[in-house]
Parts: sequence; C-alpha cells; structure tokens
Amino acid sequence: MYDILTKLFRTSRRKFSLPRSEVPLVIIGDIHGRFDLLRTLLAKLQQNQNAQTLRHIFVGDLIDRGSQSANVLDIVRANVMREPERFICLMGNHERMMLDFLKDPEARGQRWFNAGGIETLVSFGIKLPLLGRMTGVEYRAVAEALHNVLPEGMENWIGNLPLIWQQNDLVVTHAGAAPRVAIKEQSDHDLLWGHPDFLRKPRKDDLWVAHGHYTCSTATAEHGRISTDTAAWTSGRLSAALIDKNGVTFLAT
Repeated sequence: MYDILTKLFRTSRRKFSLPRSEVPLVIIGDIHGRFDLLRTLLAKLQQNQNAQTLRHIFVGDLIDRGSQSANVLDIVRANVMREPERFICLMGNHERMMLDFLKDPEARGQRWFNAGGIETLVSFGIKLPLLGRMTGVEYRAVAEALHNVLPEGMENWIGNLPLIWQQNDLVVTHAGAAPRVAIKEQSDHDLLWGHPDFLRKPRKDDLWVAHGHYTCSTATAEHGRISTDTAAWTSGRLSAALIDKNGVTFLAT
C-alpha cells in the first residue's frame, strides 16, 4: 500500500520542464471566423524581434461560429502557400465537418450547421432556405453552392491539412492526444475531437502537447499541455503561445 500511495503522490507532483525552441515559433489558437482578431494578433507578432523568422502554427478551427470564416481561410492559406516553412496550419474538427458536408451533405449537413457551419456559409455569400429542417435536395443545393464559391484549390488544400506537427519535445495538434498512446500511433479521431483522458492524465514520455479545441479563460502551459483556445468567437480574445529559447510566453488580442 505504501508503494502504491508513494507512486500516486510522485505522479501528482511530477514536474514538466517548459519546451523551448531555438527557432522561435508561435502557436495560434482556434480562430473560428474572427478575421478581425486574427489581423490584430498578426500585427502584434510583427512587432516581435524575430518577426521575419517566426514560425506560425495554427491549431485548426479556422472556420464556423464567427462571421468572417471566408476571410480567415483566405489569409491563412495565402501565408501557408507563400511561406510553407514559416506558416503551418493543422486541420481542426470544424474543417473536418465542412469537408464531410461537402462529401455527403444530406447526412452531415445538420451536424455542421448546428456547430456553426451556417455562419461559414453566410461568409461565402450563400443564402440558406428558411430555418427549419431542410430536405435532402436543399442540403445538396447548398453543398453545390459552396463547391462553386470556394476559391480554386481551397477544398483540396483543406483536405490535405496535417493533423499533427512535432519538433523535439513539442507536439502540436488540434484537440490533444490520447495520453497513453505513442504520438505516431494516435487516431485521427482523437487528434481532431480529443480523447477523454487528455485533460485528466499526463503523458509519460515527457512530450508537451499544444492544442486548441478545449476552451479556457486564459491560455496556459501546465502538466505537459499548452492550451490556446480562449473562445475567440465569443470572448473577443484570440490567444497564442510564443515558444523560444527562453520557454513559453502568451499573448492575446
């Protein structure tokens, strides 16, 4: 019994050394259609002493809920296409829902609409039928309209977004990772939607996992997790974690 209690005590008191990076990088939380906040945050980052070499990593959920999803997709994609080594964007579960809707609008439409997809459609200038349960024909018509209005190559770009990015002891993904599973063996579902143990149990491999998806009032770095989603679409606060050779600092709009 003593050995078990000692082990539990040591686990609860486990210390994590903050991750560091010789090449400064910034991990940007869920934007959810707040183009105004993204512009403000990017302007702040331009004032950083390492602005010209600073690596930007977006954790996904660029779209939905906020009213400017089309603009967010445009600016993030443009930066990634122009400087792929400095701008990395991961897929979030909201991008996944949009892709699923485009593939099977009748089966996947209501779920996406309920999760903020309507705001994304409106940002592309798509008018929806009157509120209420839509018919299969109406769902397919909306999907076709979205296909037609998306900039050339946008759907393919979103569909090829990576689910994970790693550098040394730092892993970045949208919704975290299963704490008892090796990073290379994580399921797509857990990386996009989260694992029930992610926020409850620390990893045992000394990796830090930076993520979005789970909203918090203030961005934090503790217990091997760097949380960046401060519910920008409703709080007006888009947060980011800046990691350099000195450790982790946070900034927000």
